[in-house]
Amino acid sequence: MWAMVLAGGRGVRLGHLTEEVPKPMIQIANVPLLERQVRWLIAGGVTDILFLLSYKPDVIQNYFRTGAEFGFVAHYCVQADLSYGTGGMVRLGLGILPTSITLFVVTNGDVLTDEPLQNVPRFADGHTVMAVERPSSYGVLRVQGKYIVEWHEHQVSWINAGVYLMRRDMGLDVRLPEKGPIEEFLAQASAQLDVYGYRSTQWWRSLDSFKDRLEMEEHFLAGGVT
Repeated sequence: MWAMVLAGGRGVRLGHLTEEVPKPMIQIANVPLLERQVRWLIAGGVTDILFLLSYKPDVIQNYFRTGAEFGFVAHYCVQADLSYGTGGMVRLGLGILPTSITLFVVTNGDVLTDEPLQNVPRFADGHTVMAVERPSSYGVLRVQGKYIVEWHEHQVSWINAGVYLMRRDMGLDVRLPEKGPIEEFLAQASAQLDVYGYRSTQWWRSLDSFKDRLEMEEHFLAGGVT
């Protein structure tokens, strides 16, 4: 099975941590986040990984090289123009993906989860998006006129986990935008009932802040799966 990993971002909110390396290569308990994700993908049956790169691509290329040392086959697509966005990068990746591959994984390169990839269902007639629970940090209010008519503390919602199973045989080569976010494409596809959702209740984090990094490190030092 093939996977595309969106690993081109810098992560400006992480300050000095990304001055020398792209965000996915930040160390999490002495191991690059991206290596942890790669090992998760391999455990899920992935044999070939196409890294979609932009910021400091040589760091990732020099680390994984052919991929043989880690047990997979590495492929690379580099595009310095950030305006392509995640959807545009996946479309570029389709030019490298063998035409015989109809189902493949796409991940954001800054997410980690304990959910086995094998648990994410495959469908013959649609893409799959993994969703995770995320409680709101604030009370959610509904205001009608000058009155508060509803008040919900710590309301839980399901958010996009940045893990997708995508079907090329559903016209991706044509339907994916040349530029723009992949989330926008999937939102449009969901309106046509072409997207399934999988609700994961396993541990998940996206590296967006120093707090996220600390929580990731605590998880793995305590024996996390990835």
